[in-house]
Amino acid sequence: MAAGATLDQARAARQAALDRLAADRGGTLRVNLARTKDGGWALKVNLEAAAPAGTALPEEISGVPVRYEVVGRVRARTARRPF
Repeated sequence: MAAGATLDQARAARQAALDRLAADRGGTLRVNLARTKDGGWALKVNLEAAAPAGTALPEEISGVPVRYEVVGRVRARTARRPF
């Protein structure tokens, strides 16, 4: 996995990730920002279900590393101030 990105890079990549992954997955997902072990930033994508076998999910979007976690049902929350 690539080294973490800057906070500004991760923020900019977040919408690109939402657009790309929602189109690819067709399901509900949530994209958050998360710290990496090197102190940088990554995108953390919460999925309702695992990707079907043979489906490749991107490891990076716009140069920002992406981590995935299957969390079950993803529900919309009320708007709050982003990072």
